[in-house]
Amino acid sequence: MNKRKKLSNSLLIIPPISILSVFIFVTIIFHVIMKGYITEITADSINEEFVLRYVNEPEMTEYSLETYNRIFFPVHTIIVQPQKDPNKYIGDWYTDREKIESEAILRELSKKDELKDGQTSVTVGDQSYIFERRMYTGEFDGYFIFAAGKEKEPYEIIVYINTTSVQSIVKLMDKFIVVLFTIFAGLSVLLISLHLRRINISFRNLNKYLLKVGQREKDIEKADVLYEEFESVVDTIDNMSNLIDKSENLQKSFFQNASHELRTPLMSIQGYTEGIMHGVIDKEKGLGVIYKQSKKMSRLVDDILYLSKFETKELDEREVDISDVIYESSNNISVGNNKDISFKIDLDDDLKIIGDEELIEKVFDNIISNAYRYAETTIKISGFKSENMIKIDIVGDGNGIELTEIEHIFERFYKEKEENFGIGLSIVKDIMKKYGDVKVSSMIGETKFTLEFRI
Repeated sequence: MNKRKKLSNSLLIIPPISILSVFIFVTIIFHVIMKGYITEITADSINEEFVLRYVNEPEMTEYSLETYNRIFFPVHTIIVQPQKDPNKYIGDWYTDREKIESEAILRELSKKDELKDGQTSVTVGDQSYIFERRMYTGEFDGYFIFAAGKEKEPYEIIVYINTTSVQSIVKLMDKFIVVLFTIFAGLSVLLISLHLRRINISFRNLNKYLLKVGQREKDIEKADVLYEEFESVVDTIDNMSNLIDKSENLQKSFFQNASHELRTPLMSIQGYTEGIMHGVIDKEKGLGVIYKQSKKMSRLVDDILYLSKFETKELDEREVDISDVIYESSNNISVGNNKDISFKIDLDDDLKIIGDEELIEKVFDNIISNAYRYAETTIKISGFKSENMIKIDIVGDGNGIELTEIEHIFERFYKEKEENFGIGLSIVKDIMKKYGDVKVSSMIGETKFTLEFRI
């Protein structure tokens, strides 16, 4: 089994890593921008020095306001004769500092086998430099190289700028970024730790509440949580607990009612049996009552068994012809009873749906047998098909059902004033929820059940 990760560890690690990633990205961008900026602002100063040192035409350089507005760095120049001694500077302008820098830079450049074109960075000790080198041919007078000179020789001009101060700013910014990261990461870990402590309290309270709900304790105090999300979970658990309580109460009530309904015919059968045995009750009359009560008890047992099966039944969906089901159910009910009830059936063609045939048969068996039990002379069954529905009306000419009773007849074990509807109609209601709907209307002399099947 894979080891589960702790949420608290993930919450503590992810924010610092995210902040570190952001700061690394910012640092890289900052360095790229600074490098480009330094290269850009030093380019003018270096180019200006090359123009001054190599005199191509005896003309004065023209300056404009735009030129004066540019940023210029202090530049230094090294001139060498690469064909004679590439590591020895020549010229008369070097200060003591420039001499030391020139020797150090030339030693550093001699270590490099190949130098890139354009500006190049070099570090000497704790000093940083940007330099550029160019080859010229001309006559050197100690300060300048003249292109039009008489004695022309090849010279290399190396112009460099000390960027240590700028690099110090960059390093200072790096330290500043590190400090900021440390502060932000520390604050984030601290804040998350505080919130995690509150979350852990909510989790513990929620866990205790769940255990009490699972043990079905009564009058449980609602869990004290600190966040709306946990409150939502608690409300969901509370609703679930109420649904479980309701289901348990319904189940308890169901078995109590079932026991009562079975006890009533059993007591009647027992009483009439004892009466016949002692000669107190007429035998023929007593056997008729026993037979009637045993059928009632058998029907109730069948309904209870079917209900338990229905709740776990896997549906076998296929095409079902409703007309065939109606004719078969009507025939079975009329053959097995002695009442003089006539069936008048008027059905459209092609009344077919996709459903579980056993469930559909149970619907019509219960509805038609209920109508047969209360009808006096006639049961009318009609059916038609519309664009998206098949509608079946089953009408019996009995005494009718009072309006106050109609809304309860689909409840399990609901009792009318004189009759008990049992659970047959509640089974019908449960099945029809899968395929459509069932409705009932009643008046004196007529009770109509309407079944609506979706297609």
